[in-house]
Amino acid sequence: DGVSSFVDDAESTGHTRKREPRTTTEWAWLAGFVLAIVVILVAGFLVARSGVRTILASTDGDVTNNVNDPGAPGYRLIVESSPTTALGIIVDGRLVSAALIVPSADAAGGTWLIVPAETVVDGGDRLADLWAASGNEALREPLADLVGVEPDSFEVLDELRFETLVDPTGPVELTLADDLFAATDAGPEVRFGSGRVVLDPDEFATFLAWQNPGESPANRVSRQRDALSAWLAAESVEPESPAIAGDLATTIATLAGGTAVVETIPLVGTNGTNDRFEVDVDAVRERVLEIAPFARAATSVTRPLTLVLNSTNNDQALTLAVATLAGSAGAQVTALGNGDDFLADSSTIRYVDETWADAARQIAETLGIDLVELDVAGNPAFDLTLVIGPDLAARAG
Repeated sequence: DGVSSFVDDAESTGHTRKREPRTTTEWAWLAGFVLAIVVILVAGFLVARSGVRTILASTDGDVTNNVNDPGAPGYRLIVESSPTTALGIIVDGRLVSAALIVPSADAAGGTWLIVPAETVVDGGDRLADLWAASGNEALREPLADLVGVEPDSFEVLDELRFETLVDPTGPVELTLADDLFAATDAGPEVRFGSGRVVLDPDEFATFLAWQNPGESPANRVSRQRDALSAWLAAESVEPESPAIAGDLATTIATLAGGTAVVETIPLVGTNGTNDRFEVDVDAVRERVLEIAPFARAATSVTRPLTLVLNSTNNDQALTLAVATLAGSAGAQVTALGNGDDFLADSSTIRYVDETWADAARQIAETLGIDLVELDVAGNPAFDLTLVIGPDLAARAG
């Protein structure tokens, strides 16, 4: 073939063929080809860099962040939502309590907000009845609507899982005001005596569910608060424990690692009976925003997406403090940072269209901001922009 013939000829003559020198035309074509490759590479780099700059500078539904220095004007930071966990406690096949758990944002500890099973939600049903009719999935939406935020996760604890959670802690001690007893054929039988009570892990869920014959569920809720407080104060769950692995274990460990507050949602009272708790929904949602100011709004709740800008100085602690106040006042703060300069005369809330005018005024009134104005040229990624001026800085600093 052609390859073997060429090799044979080269070996027989003792030398190989030499390439003829390139002509002027060939050198010109080679130089042009190399130049074309260089031009293409440079053009590609410029287009890519331009594209990156366009994305970073875009204000169409995104957060502008061309500045990397947190102390410089124009810096932006996306705010992560406050972590929340919704919970249902099931004992003997019935819902005995629900809860919203909110770990502290800046340290260990947090809040366990008890939502009694007898709470009446929108539609007139009790949470206990919803669960009895349709199970766990029936709790998600009504509970989220009641507290006004969309929990990051929804967990269900039955007797066995609660025992697994409490087991690393060991027996839980608390003081009981009255005897807890069951009705039997032989008469009342004391199950938990008044005074000092020591609850083994396998008794804990049973205690949370206990209700004497004819007793108001309000008493049971009070005991739940005492028992949960005692447990979290002594709790020693390791987040990596395989038996309770996952977000719930981490949440409980964080809660118990500091000051854990256990409280009941604001209750208005009963509706003429002893087993239906009416609630002040606005008060419940306000309390939730106090402990979870950056939590995501429930689908049934509309809160304005808000950018908080410090136009007084580059004090990040001040910016975060004002953002927290704005979140507690009903703003869905999704980003914060520095203004384009630090020369603001006064604090301002700007809204992008009239849809958000009332919300802007309500938040401004809560924060003591006098100036509220329409800004049709504002960043469309946000419904409101809160500009921190020296007046608000002085009050929040």
